[in-house]
Amino acid sequence: MEKLRVTCYACDRDSAEGVWINVGGWTFYCRECHQKAEKRFPSWKYAKKRYLAKDNNARDYWAECIWCDTISHDNFNDYDDNGEPICPKCKRAGAMRKL
Repeated sequence: MEKLRVTCYACDRDSAEGVWINVGGWTFYCRECHQKAEKRFPSWKYAKKRYLAKDNNARDYWAECIWCDTISHDNFNDYDDNGEPICPKCKRAGAMRKL
Protein backbone atom coordinates (compact mmCIF):
# COMPACT_ATOMS: atom_id res chain seq x y z
CA MET A 1 0.00 0.00 0.00
CA GLU A 2 1.28 3.39 -0.96
CA LYS A 3 1.73 5.90 1.86
CA LEU A 4 0.88 9.51 1.10
CA ARG A 5 2.88 12.37 2.55
CA VAL A 6 1.72 15.66 4.00
CA THR A 7 3.87 18.79 4.33
CA CYS A 8 4.59 19.86 7.91
CA TYR A 9 3.52 23.42 8.69
CA ALA A 10 6.58 24.08 10.88
CA CYS A 11 9.51 22.54 8.98
CA ASP A 12 8.14 22.10 5.41
CA ARG A 13 9.23 18.44 5.31
CA ASP A 14 6.93 15.85 3.80
CA SER A 15 5.91 13.28 6.37
CA ALA A 16 3.77 10.13 6.32
CA GLU A 17 3.08 10.41 10.07
CA GLY A 18 2.10 13.31 12.28
CA VAL A 19 -0.70 15.19 13.95
CA TRP A 20 -3.45 17.41 12.56
CA ILE A 21 -4.29 19.94 15.26
CA ASN A 22 -7.22 22.33 15.30
CA VAL A 23 -6.32 25.68 16.83
CA GLY A 24 -8.67 27.88 14.83
CA GLY A 25 -8.12 25.72 11.73
CA TRP A 26 -6.61 22.31 10.94
CA THR A 27 -2.82 22.40 10.62
CA PHE A 28 -0.48 19.43 10.08
CA TYR A 29 2.73 18.94 12.10
CA CYS A 30 5.16 16.04 11.72
CA ARG A 31 5.66 14.06 14.94
CA GLU A 32 8.93 15.80 15.83
CA CYS A 33 7.61 19.34 15.34
CA HIS A 34 4.39 18.53 17.21
CA GLN A 35 6.32 17.23 20.21
CA LYS A 36 8.50 20.36 20.29
CA ALA A 37 5.57 22.75 19.86
CA GLU A 38 3.35 21.01 22.42
CA LYS A 39 5.94 21.81 25.10
CA ARG A 40 5.86 25.49 24.10
CA PHE A 41 2.05 25.69 23.79
CA PRO A 42 0.38 23.99 26.77
CA SER A 43 -3.08 24.88 25.40
CA TRP A 44 -2.50 22.32 22.63
CA LYS A 45 -3.08 19.61 25.23
CA TYR A 46 -6.82 20.41 25.05
CA ALA A 47 -7.03 21.14 21.30
CA LYS A 48 -8.82 18.75 18.97
CA LYS A 49 -6.25 16.43 17.35
CA ARG A 50 -6.30 13.77 14.66
CA TYR A 51 -3.33 11.49 14.20
CA LEU A 52 -1.86 10.36 10.90
CA ALA A 53 -0.02 7.08 11.50
CA LYS A 54 1.33 4.18 9.44
CA ASP A 55 -1.77 2.07 10.06
CA ASN A 56 -4.22 4.71 8.79
CA ASN A 57 -2.22 6.28 5.97
CA ALA A 58 -2.77 4.01 2.96
CA ARG A 59 -4.12 5.36 -0.30
CA ASP A 60 -7.46 3.69 0.56
CA TYR A 61 -8.10 6.30 3.27
CA TRP A 62 -7.71 9.40 1.05
CA ALA A 63 -10.43 11.07 -0.99
CA GLU A 64 -10.85 14.15 -3.17
CA CYS A 65 -13.79 16.56 -3.08
CA ILE A 66 -15.66 16.65 -6.40
CA TRP A 67 -16.54 20.34 -5.88
CA CYS A 68 -13.28 21.99 -4.82
CA ASP A 69 -10.59 19.27 -5.42
CA THR A 70 -9.47 19.30 -1.77
CA ILE A 71 -7.72 16.05 -0.82
CA SER A 72 -8.52 14.81 2.66
CA HIS A 73 -7.98 11.73 4.84
CA ASP A 74 -10.95 9.76 6.21
CA ASN A 75 -9.81 10.36 9.79
CA PHE A 76 -9.90 14.13 9.26
CA ASN A 77 -13.37 14.34 7.78
CA ASP A 78 -16.47 15.20 9.74
CA TYR A 79 -19.69 13.43 8.80
CA ASP A 80 -23.27 14.62 8.39
CA ASP A 81 -26.36 12.99 9.95
CA ASN A 82 -26.55 10.49 7.06
CA GLY A 83 -22.95 9.36 7.53
CA GLU A 84 -21.69 11.18 4.43
CA PRO A 85 -18.22 12.76 4.67
CA ILE A 86 -18.10 16.57 4.73
CA CYS A 87 -15.33 18.30 2.78
CA PRO A 88 -13.09 20.16 5.27
CA LYS A 89 -12.72 23.11 2.88
CA CYS A 90 -16.04 23.76 1.13
CA LYS A 91 -18.19 22.01 3.79
CA ARG A 92 -20.34 20.13 1.25
CA ALA A 93 -21.44 16.64 2.27
CA GLY A 94 -21.13 13.44 0.25
CA ALA A 95 -18.76 14.89 -2.31
CA MET A 96 -15.60 12.94 -1.49
CA ARG A 97 -14.37 10.43 -4.14
CA LYS A 98 -11.70 7.86 -3.23
CA LEU A 99 -8.27 8.32 -4.82
